[in-house]
Amino acid sequence: MSTIYEPTLCPQCRSHSAKFEQDRHAGGYDIRCSHCGHHETHRLDYDEEGIYSGYTHVVRKGAGILFFRHAGEHFFHRHLLNTPKEVIAAERWLRERLSAGTVDPETAFLTRWDGEANGVKVMVGEILDFLAGKIETVEGFPVDLTHDDCPH
Repeated sequence: MSTIYEPTLCPQCRSHSAKFEQDRHAGGYDIRCSHCGHHETHRLDYDEEGIYSGYTHVVRKGAGILFFRHAGEHFFHRHLLNTPKEVIAAERWLRERLSAGTVDPETAFLTRWDGEANGVKVMVGEILDFLAGKIETVEGFPVDLTHDDCPH
């Protein structure tokens, strides 16, 4: 099995911020945008006997991104937000954590997809395009996320 990772053009926000991962053996792929939260997967499906039975193609329009790391840590967390409600909850969560000093203000940011303007609006912080340390990607935003809940 060979897997390809490369930056690519996001189908939603048109920036080169999407990460494209392709499994050349199985034929599936995964696209996740680090600016708008767009997420697209395509995977082959097999029945219980291992015989090809079709494919699943899922596209989730992104509502935004929550990106942060806890103060004093090297692990980054990226939450792909799927609804405006998740963006509102993420903004409240991030502002509270920044005020309390539990999230690193140098790396934290929150974006929101603005469909009318057809672009990304930065709600908190500044967008960072770098990969350092480990990035943990999560679909959606759990309102009750605590530091102890994050896998490392």
